[in-house]
Amino acid sequence: MLAVVDAGSALVLDAAPGAPDASQPSIPDSGPAQDAGPDAAADACTGTIGVLGGTVSGASTIAFAATLVPGGTWSVSSLPSNVASPPAIAAFGGGFVAVYVDNTGDLEFATSTWSWSSPAGVASATATGAPSLAVVGSTLHLVYQGAGSKYVHGTYTTAAGWDAADDPIGGASKQGFGPAPPVAASVGGALVIAYGGQNGSLYDETWTDGAWQPDAQHTAATIGTLAPAIVALDGGASDTLVLYANATGTLYFTSRSAGTWSAPAEIEANAFTDTAPSLVALAGGRAMMTYLGTNELPYFSLYDPAATPAWTSPAAIGAGSVTLASPPSVAPGVCGDDAVVVLTESAGVAAIRYAGGAWLPPTVLAGTSGMTFASVASQP
Repeated sequence: MLAVVDAGSALVLDAAPGAPDASQPSIPDSGPAQDAGPDAAADACTGTIGVLGGTVSGASTIAFAATLVPGGTWSVSSLPSNVASPPAIAAFGGGFVAVYVDNTGDLEFATSTWSWSSPAGVASATATGAPSLAVVGSTLHLVYQGAGSKYVHGTYTTAAGWDAADDPIGGASKQGFGPAPPVAASVGGALVIAYGGQNGSLYDETWTDGAWQPDAQHTAATIGTLAPAIVALDGGASDTLVLYANATGTLYFTSRSAGTWSAPAEIEANAFTDTAPSLVALAGGRAMMTYLGTNELPYFSLYDPAATPAWTSPAAIGAGSVTLASPPSVAPGVCGDDAVVVLTESAGVAAIRYAGGAWLPPTVLAGTSGMTFASVASQP
C-alpha cells in the first residue's frame, strides 16, 4: 500500500516489521502545524478524526493518540501506556473518548478535545479482549468481557466521569457470557448489544430506562468464537445491522426491521476471516464492513439492502498489498468522505479515506511504526 509520509515532519518512519524494542524513543508531539496532505476541500471542514493505538513491547510503554483537526492537520502524540487489544474509540462531548486493555489486563481510558489526556483507569475494571463503546444521549456506554468471560457494562458522563463499570449485562441473575467480548451500538435512543453465547448462538440485548431487557437468542445464527460487529443504520427499512463469523470464519449478517431480525445470510463464500470484523453505517441504509483476510491483507465490502446481492464482493482496501498486524478499523468519513479506515502497517498506522467510490492515497501517521493495534472514530 502506498505510504504517504508527512514531508514536514522531522520523524523518520521505521520500515522494519514488528514491534519497536525498549530502546525506541517515545513519540514526540508533532504539533498542530503538521501537514498530513488532505486536499483543499478539507481545509473548510469542521469535522475531526481521532485515532488511538499502540503495542506491548517488553517493559516499554508504547502507545499513541492522533487527531485530524479542522483545517486538515494531524497532531500525533505519545501516551504513557501500552495497548494490548484493539481500542474502542467514540466521538463524545465535542471530542473523543478511547478505552483499551493494557498488558496487565486493566481497562484504561484517555480523552481528547484539542489534545489527548494521560491515560487513567476505568474504575478498577479489568477485561479480556477489545471493549466496545456507544453514545446514547449524553452518556457514553462501555461494554466489555470481564472475569469468568462474563459481560459487564459501565457509563461515563462529562460531569461525573466513570461509574463503577461493574453492571452485569442482563442483570445479576442472568449475566451474559461467552467466548468473545460483546459489541454495542446506539439504536433509537437505546443501547443495543450483540454477542456470541457459550452455546454458539448469536444474542442481542437492549438496555433502556436504566435496565436490561430480556436477551433474544438468534437460534438460526450459529456464531464462532469471534466478536460480532453491530451498527445502527442510517435510513432505510432496517434500524440495526449485525455481522458475525461462523465457526469456520465465514461472514454472515442479519438486520432488524420493525423489531424483527432477518434470517441470517452468508455474505459471500469468499468473505471469511479469523479476526473480528468492523462496521460503519453509510447514508441511505447502507453500510461498509472491513475485515482482515486470513492472508493478513485488508478487505472491504459494501452493503445495500436494495441491491441483489446485498453485499458487494470483497475487495482490497486501497492497494491492498501490505499485510497488517491487526484488523482494519472503520469510522464515518468527514468533509464529504464516506468512510475512513486505519491500517496497522509495519511502516506505521495508515489513515485512508473512501470517497466517491474509491480509496484515496493513505497518510502514515508520524512515529507509529511497529504498532500492533489502532482504532478510529470521527466527529462531524
